[in-house]
Amino acid sequence: MGHKTNMCLNRCKKWLLVIGVIFVIVGIQWNSSSENTAAALETPAPQGTNIKSLGATGNGTTDDTTALRKASEMLSGKIYFPTGTYVLNEDLVFRKELTLVFGQNANIKVASGKTLKLDGGLQGGLYTLFTGDGSVVATGTIKKVYPEWFGALGNAIQDDRPFIQEAVNFASTLKKGAAVHFTQNRSYVLGTMTVPQQTIISMPGHVSLEGRGTLKVRNNMGKYNTVFEFTKPIDHIYVRELTVDANAQNNPITEKPSDTNNAMRVFTLYTGKGAQFQGVTVRNSLSIQSVMANVVDDLVVQDCQFLNMGVGAPFFFDTSTIYSVGNNAIITRNYFEAGGAGSNTAIEVHGFGKVVSYNVTKKFRTGILYASTSNRDYKNENNLITNNRIEDAVFGMSLWATRGDVKQLTITNNSIIVNARGGGFLSTNAESAGIQFHHPSGDAWINIAITDNFIDFKHPGGNYMTLAPHAAGIDLSLQGSGTKVEGLLIKGNIIRNAYTNGITWNIEGVQNNVVVEENTIVNPGALYSGKEGYSSGIALYENPLFSNCFVRNNVVVEDRTTSKMYTGLLLRSLGVADRAHQQLSWINNTIVSEMTPLSGEKTVAIGNTPIIVQTPF
Repeated sequence: MGHKTNMCLNRCKKWLLVIGVIFVIVGIQWNSSSENTAAALETPAPQGTNIKSLGATGNGTTDDTTALRKASEMLSGKIYFPTGTYVLNEDLVFRKELTLVFGQNANIKVASGKTLKLDGGLQGGLYTLFTGDGSVVATGTIKKVYPEWFGALGNAIQDDRPFIQEAVNFASTLKKGAAVHFTQNRSYVLGTMTVPQQTIISMPGHVSLEGRGTLKVRNNMGKYNTVFEFTKPIDHIYVRELTVDANAQNNPITEKPSDTNNAMRVFTLYTGKGAQFQGVTVRNSLSIQSVMANVVDDLVVQDCQFLNMGVGAPFFFDTSTIYSVGNNAIITRNYFEAGGAGSNTAIEVHGFGKVVSYNVTKKFRTGILYASTSNRDYKNENNLITNNRIEDAVFGMSLWATRGDVKQLTITNNSIIVNARGGGFLSTNAESAGIQFHHPSGDAWINIAITDNFIDFKHPGGNYMTLAPHAAGIDLSLQGSGTKVEGLLIKGNIIRNAYTNGITWNIEGVQNNVVVEENTIVNPGALYSGKEGYSSGIALYENPLFSNCFVRNNVVVEDRTTSKMYTGLLLRSLGVADRAHQQLSWINNTIVSEMTPLSGEKTVAIGNTPIIVQTPF
C-alpha cells in the first residue's frame, strides 16, 4: 500500500512540476513582451511638421479642422503640436504611417458626436492630450496608455475615475490591446462609478494594468461590487505593480455584503484564459474577494501583497482574498496580513492543476481552502499545496469535497501555527485545526497525500479551553453520508500542542488503503477540558469499515509534568462491524509518557496496541 501511495504522489508531483515550468515560461514571455515601466514620461521635443505651419491656431475656440485634415493627409512622418488646444469638429483618421507628437499641455478638443481615430503612433507627456465630448479611438501599436492623457492628475484630490475609464476605453480599441499605466508616486482618487452601485472601472478582456501608482477609493463611496471588473472573457492580460487602497476605514459597512450587493471586490475576472498578477498591492479592504478569477484558466498570482485586510468589519461574512475556479493556476510568493476580524480566508482554490506555494498568511481565519467544484469542465484533480507559512490561523487549511470527488491532492512541507483567536469571528469553544477536512458529503477523496508538514498550536490567551472534538492537528472528520477514501497517506508530519487530538480519524464511509506513518505528535490535548478521549495522539472514532489500513512507526510524546493526554493511540471501535481486527494494523508505534495518561493506563514503551473503547451499536 505504501509503495502504491508513493507512486501516486510522485506522479502527481511530476505532473504539477510540468505545469509549473509551463507557467514560469509563460510568465517570462509576458514580462519580456512588455516595455519596462517608467516613472514618468518626458515631454517630447519639437519634431516633424508643426501643425501651426498648416494653419492651426490652437487657441481653443477657432476651428482647426482644416489644418488637422491636411496633417492627416500626409503620407508619413511626425506631426508636432505645440502648447495649445486644437479644435476638431469633424470625424478624422490619422493613418498608420503618422505619429502625433504633443508638446507641453498641447491637446486636441474633439467635438461632441465626432470621432478622432489614430491608426499610427502617439507621443506625449503626463498631461492632457485629448479633451472635448467626442471620442478618441486607436488601432495602432501603442503599448502604454496614460490616464493623464485624458485629464487625470493623480494628485490625491481630483476624482480621476472618468479619465481612467477613458484611458481604458482608448486602450481597448488598439489592435492587441494595451496596458493602462499608473505613474509612480501618484495617487488616483476613485470618486464615482462607471456603473452606479456596481462597477468603478469597467475593463474589456484584453486590456492590462501596470505601474507603481496608487488608486484609492474615496471616503464614503457607497455600495459597489468591484473596482476593476473585466466584463468580457479575458485574453492573456496582466496586472503589475499597481497598488489599490480600498480605504475600508472610511467606507464602513452596516449590513453583510454578498456576491451581488456591495461585494467590494478589487479585481473581478469572469471566464477566459491567461491572467497574471505580479507585484500588486491591495490594502485596507473588506471585499468578498480581492482577486476573483471565476472560471478562468491559466492564472498566475505571484509576489503580491494583501495588507490590513478585513479591517473594521462589524460581523462575520464569507471572504476569500484570492478566489480561483478554473484549470491551472500558480499562486506563489504572496503575502497576506489581516488587519481585522473581517479576513476570513486568504487563498481559496477550486478545480484542476493548482499550485499554491511559498505564500505567507497572518491572522486569517483560514489560511488556504481547497474545495471541489461541480463545474464539469474542471476536474478536482492534480493540485499541490506546498511550502506555505500560515501564522495565527483558526484553520491552517480547510479541505472541502461537497461538489464532486477530489483526486491527487498533495499537501506537503507547509508550516502552520494555529491560534483559536487568530482571526475571524469565532466563538470561544469552536473547532480550530491545522488541516481540516470540512463539510463532508457522499463524495470521495482519492490519492490524497499529507506529508512533512509542521503544525504547532499557540495558546490564544485568557482562560481559553475547548470541548470541540475536532480541534486537532489533522482532522479527518469525514462524516457525510457515505464519504469514501481510496488512497490516503499521512506521513512525516510534526504536530505540537494540539488543542485536542494530534490526528483525528473519523470517516463514515468505506476507507481503503489509508496509511498514517512516521508522524511525530507532541503533547496533544493542550487545551481540551474533557476526558472523553479527545486528547489522544492518534484517535480513530467509530469508523465503520476499514480495508488495508495502517498506523505505523509514529511517535507520540507526552512530556508535561501533569498529563493532559488521554492516551497515545485510541480506537473507539464499532466491534466486528468495522473489521479493525482484520484490516487495521498498528505497527511499531512509540508512545512516551512519564505521567499516567488520563485514560488511567500508563504507556511508556514501544507498542502496537491502542487503547480500545467499544462503542455500542
